[in-house]
Amino acid sequence: MVLLMAKISLSLASNKNQFSQLYLKYKWPLLIALLAIVVNIDTLLYGFTFDDPLVLSNNKYVQEGIGAIPKIFSNTNMEGYNGEKESNYRPLSIGQFAMEYSLFGKNPTGFHFFQLVYYGLACALVTLFLLMLFKSLPLWVPLSMALLYTLHPLHVEVVANIKSRDEIMGLIGILMTMILLLKEKKPMLHALFLGLAACIAFFSKESALPLVLAGPAVEYFFRSQSFTNIVKACWPIWVAAAFYLFMRQVIAATPGPDFRLEENALFVFTGPERWFAALGLVSHYLQLFLCPITLRADYSFDQLQLRGWTDPWSYLGSGITLLALWMILKGFQQRSIYSFALLFSMLFYIVTANLIVMTGATLAERFMFIPSLGLIIVLVYFIFKNIAPQISVQMRTVLIGILVVGCGVRTIVRNRDWVDNETIYRVTARDCQNSVRAQTKLARSMYDEAILPQNAALKSKYLADGMAVIDRSLKIHEKFALTHYVRGLMFKEQNRYQDAINALSRATQLNPSSSTYPMQAGLCYGYLGQDSLALLQFKLAETKGSGSPITFHELARLHYNRGEYKTSLNYYLQVLNINALDVRALTQVTKIYRDNLNDMTKARIYNERLMKANTGK
Repeated sequence: MVLLMAKISLSLASNKNQFSQLYLKYKWPLLIALLAIVVNIDTLLYGFTFDDPLVLSNNKYVQEGIGAIPKIFSNTNMEGYNGEKESNYRPLSIGQFAMEYSLFGKNPTGFHFFQLVYYGLACALVTLFLLMLFKSLPLWVPLSMALLYTLHPLHVEVVANIKSRDEIMGLIGILMTMILLLKEKKPMLHALFLGLAACIAFFSKESALPLVLAGPAVEYFFRSQSFTNIVKACWPIWVAAAFYLFMRQVIAATPGPDFRLEENALFVFTGPERWFAALGLVSHYLQLFLCPITLRADYSFDQLQLRGWTDPWSYLGSGITLLALWMILKGFQQRSIYSFALLFSMLFYIVTANLIVMTGATLAERFMFIPSLGLIIVLVYFIFKNIAPQISVQMRTVLIGILVVGCGVRTIVRNRDWVDNETIYRVTARDCQNSVRAQTKLARSMYDEAILPQNAALKSKYLADGMAVIDRSLKIHEKFALTHYVRGLMFKEQNRYQDAINALSRATQLNPSSSTYPMQAGLCYGYLGQDSLALLQFKLAETKGSGSPITFHELARLHYNRGEYKTSLNYYLQVLNINALDVRALTQVTKIYRDNLNDMTKARIYNERLMKANTGK
């Protein structure tokens, strides 16, 4: 008995010792992960905002839960939202949303909880990666880098907007890959884990693809490997990239979407002037990184006031780019930390820089989520090499403390702007007076408020305020289809149906591919009693791919009024394919079978379904 107790005591002591060693090894990543969660803890109370409906709250695949994961991996992002195939293939984050939907339904708190967990994990990996890279430097250097990255206000959008899970998971995959490259290798098992980590990065977002070069850069700069050894170490990354590109080619539409000027202000330029204007974004990004006071959720046309050949920001950006390239090349052979950090930033920035391919945004803070890590390495290493030796330890601590605390406070304050759609739209419209999208989105938010059940005076105020915002949008850019669409919706809500039809027709002219605009015009013609014109608009919406129950309901109603009962029946059945418990469709189907087609058997079948739908059983 004594021997048994002694063995147990030794075992417990051994386990305690192992736990202590594990804690000492990973305490800094764990503490910084905890800090990342605490600083952003308010987001647990936030709702769905901005593009969350596209990939989450209104995505039918996500709402099917975990069972829809095969569909998610075999379809593009927007197919679950509007059925349209496009070029974005980022199934990993949407698959996560489906699993979380199975747990939480449409409660945003659950999704924000996991957003915090994954951000905490990303910051822990950042810390571990930096500790491994700079193990020969004083501990305060990598820890200061990790703290600044974790607390930098540029990252608020990524944490607060659930849609940006793709950015977080992309970084997690990138860091896991690089950490594995820095560890001692067991050939087969290492290759497997390396390939899986790279797949996490690539299947999260295509902007992680520069990992195919960043991985070898880690081997070259920090392990001093030869070309042959780099190839031996990195081939699983390249295989993973090839697999992702193959899947993307098979599943996604190519070429990508036809972006417009209102989304990306660079479309106002052509040829070399567009590239020169794009270099101006480098200086805008650097200003946001160094002085993150004027953060915005929208930088589309014409917020940045890009002016091409006459824009001083472009000349400054060109100079910064040339300096960075010179520093990369100058320090490459010496394996300089500046060279690696700037190369890292440049590789992951170039994907969204609007230099190689045009993106759906002029500039976005989320685009700096990964590249900012390299900039933070440059900043802190510069302090370590050039400022810290000239000042006392206390002064150095104060300097780093000011940077860290300043970033933390700004992050907490900025977080509050993302509490819900109405708040972020109002803040963005206030701060982005020259952005046509910011103004239009605020107007749409006001329209959404106006159609909620409320008294007539409040509804009228929302619509009047929304119309004033629409007028501002039109002054910035008259050819934004969404502005005219929202204007048409407001006219419709004011019972000004002909004005609504005119606005919706203009929206259709500017964006002929939309099925929503003619559908709304059809509703307005119906309110005016012009059924023939209404039918034409709904047919147009159908031919453009509208799968909306509203379209099918109206087509069914109009054909029924024309005595075309079988055609009407087919449309009502399409409604039931979308929602088998649609009471209005079940009522009409029962009526058509009973009164118009004299099919009493089917009339009884649908009548039974109708009774079940009414009782909720």
